[in-house]
Amino acid sequence: MSILLVPGLILCWTTNIFIYDGRFCIDDTVLTHDQHQVNDALVKDRTFIEFGRGSGAEGLETIRVGINTRKCVIVRRGVPWKTIAWERTVFELSNDEISQILKLLQSNEIRRLRKKYIGQWHDGIQWVLLRHQNGKTKSSYFDNKFPKSILKFSDVIDKVLDLKNRPGLEWEKLPRDFPPKHDDALWDSIR
Repeated sequence: MSILLVPGLILCWTTNIFIYDGRFCIDDTVLTHDQHQVNDALVKDRTFIEFGRGSGAEGLETIRVGINTRKCVIVRRGVPWKTIAWERTVFELSNDEISQILKLLQSNEIRRLRKKYIGQWHDGIQWVLLRHQNGKTKSSYFDNKFPKSILKFSDVIDKVLDLKNRPGLEWEKLPRDFPPKHDDALWDSIR
């Protein structure tokens, strides 16, 4: 059995019932709250995910999704790279898009990611996934080693956001010395 509703989302699986109050589980905690707690949590909760892909030397392109606000902030390399360092866009996600992201975050494969996955190369690609919920954070670092679960996460998040076909995106050009570095929170989360 599987039921998915937003807001006051109720996630029903065959073994557990999660009453979703704007938060996702970063561990095996089951969320249960009455409706008053749900409404209070929606106002106060600062739940988000942040996902960065790139390198330590060149920086990470980042996606930040606010679960309650449904806001998505993306910072990516500018085009052309030599004259525009970074660019940023902000847009609102639909309830369906948030539901797809939450379903992915609730999967055991994502909830049980280890802190670090290190490959055999000393240079290459790094990814960081940061989940923040109820004042707790959990991050996973991938250095040239990408388990199937994070590859699936990356693929699904790209399909949900669908930047190539999303109407009305406006990209703000950021100066080369854009402070603070947009990916600092991700790097700090793995230290």
